[in-house]
Amino acid sequence: MPGIAKFHWLPRRLVVSLFSLVLLGITTYPAVAKPSPAPDHAAAGSSAAPTEGPALTLDTDAAVESDSITTDESAFSLEGVTLPASFRVSGTRSYVLDASGARVYFPADVASRAASTWWDGVCTDGESRYATVKDYPREKAHSRMERTYARMYCGKKDRDSEEPLSEAAFGIRHIRAYHKSQFAKLASWQGSTWGNWMHWALRWVMSEPSLRTVQNANRFCYEKPFNFTNANGEAVTRYVVALLGKTGVRIMTAFPRNKSYCLGVQF
Repeated sequence: MPGIAKFHWLPRRLVVSLFSLVLLGITTYPAVAKPSPAPDHAAAGSSAAPTEGPALTLDTDAAVESDSITTDESAFSLEGVTLPASFRVSGTRSYVLDASGARVYFPADVASRAASTWWDGVCTDGESRYATVKDYPREKAHSRMERTYARMYCGKKDRDSEEPLSEAAFGIRHIRAYHKSQFAKLASWQGSTWGNWMHWALRWVMSEPSLRTVQNANRFCYEKPFNFTNANGEAVTRYVVALLGKTGVRIMTAFPRNKSYCLGVQF
């Protein structure tokens, strides 16, 4: 056998066995492919297109969020946010003002985003309600807050019961069930999907809110205006609101509005 001569000091049967083990290791254990990154824009104003994400991770430290609200935030889906007719045409774009007052437009490379179904498919296969979908950096700006981000969980569509101590609805399952159509009305005329525009908007809402309030003992409210322009130079504004749980970590819900929404003590 070629190459065995250099091991002449070892018994021939042992050398042959060693070579067999090496060959077995090469042929039996192929390299494991790394998962692709979660859908994201690298920063609040990034123009990078999102990609499909890896398996979700379970947050074992997620506390049960109870409240005294007798109905979940799905009731607010009744307000229409449809853009005026002159904006429901090709060429409509949205932008946000960053901390310096500069315009940051929603990324214009719409082809890859329009084909994405990641936000429709995530958390549809029986995952735990505490599986982590995405984290959104935010300042730890209140004594009640924990961590330095707001977390999107798989969550649940509705609360278990109307009892005050029942865990409230939260996460992407709730948002997708009650607010997908609203986000879609703002995203579709830009050639995008509801989930990708929502994700881009939430990065701005959490990192640079125009208003944040203590809504009550169990809720923080964050919001930011987003401007839409059409080919004629006209402009309209829509707000995106995010409600966080008691510790400021759990994203209970998110939805667009025609006007400012957050009430309570500003901080």
